[in-house]
Amino acid sequence: MCMVSILMNCWNGEEYLRESIESVFNQSFSDWEIVFIDNCSNDKSAEIAKSFDKKVKYFKTPYKMTLGEARAFGVDKCQSQYLMYLDVDDRYRENTVDTLFDAIHGSNYLVVYSGHRNIDSSGRIIGRYNPSSKEGNVFDNLLHQFDVPTSSLIMNLTMYKESGQTYDKSIIVSAEYNHYLRLAVSHKFKCIKGELTDYRIHSRGLTIERAEDLHHDRITTLDSIIREYPETLTKYPDGFKEAYARADYYMMRNYLSKDNLESAREVIKPHIFLSLKYFAVYIILFMPSFVRSFIFKLKYSR
Repeated sequence: MCMVSILMNCWNGEEYLRESIESVFNQSFSDWEIVFIDNCSNDKSAEIAKSFDKKVKYFKTPYKMTLGEARAFGVDKCQSQYLMYLDVDDRYRENTVDTLFDAIHGSNYLVVYSGHRNIDSSGRIIGRYNPSSKEGNVFDNLLHQFDVPTSSLIMNLTMYKESGQTYDKSIIVSAEYNHYLRLAVSHKFKCIKGELTDYRIHSRGLTIERAEDLHHDRITTLDSIIREYPETLTKYPDGFKEAYARADYYMMRNYLSKDNLESAREVIKPHIFLSLKYFAVYIILFMPSFVRSFIFKLKYSR
């Protein structure tokens, strides 16, 4: 048994897959395995994955699964002490595994994570993402700003399996938000400095295309946490207000993309006194369309 399992979930990921897997083989840390989950791809993903040596363990799902289902399917195949993830279009830097392993090994943290560099389709660096440094009980921090990049984290897999928690299969696109926010209720996390992975930004982002699903997933997550841990609502009222407001922000973007300006205003209106940013968003919704489009693209793209 090796120390670190690196879970790769794949559905038709042939374009960058070889580069992604090679970034693991180039690690300074060598005690790892790749658990490759082929989610019924119909391109050359399986051929590429199988072209590497036995350190890449190939599995195929019995049917096309949601991301959450596929993650859970893959975690069940991982037998190491620690778990990492790598999406098929991202890549590790040379010391990614070594750095994260050193940060979590021998600690009582369930999850340790870091930032990443943003790259474009050609691998050119176009930005950087650095979550704020924090450790311990970070649940309230994540309610205010969820900033856990899946490809830049390591998890104590033994501790995780003992928790009995798994991915929520009802979640459509925000599997990580749901999963790690629920885990943060009762487990310690740590964010360390550094940009340890390269995260590929595609020309068509998820936020607008799937804004309605993002809203659904966030509301579902928050409601489920309150049902399971009702004391959290009393303990973190401001955090929940911000988290629900952010969910409604995504629904506002959904309405706006469909030119339903009236509904966009109505969904964001209850939050205008929560913070200046929601008040500003509400004001922007009364501006001419070309001004709205420019501002949202420039300032509110996340």
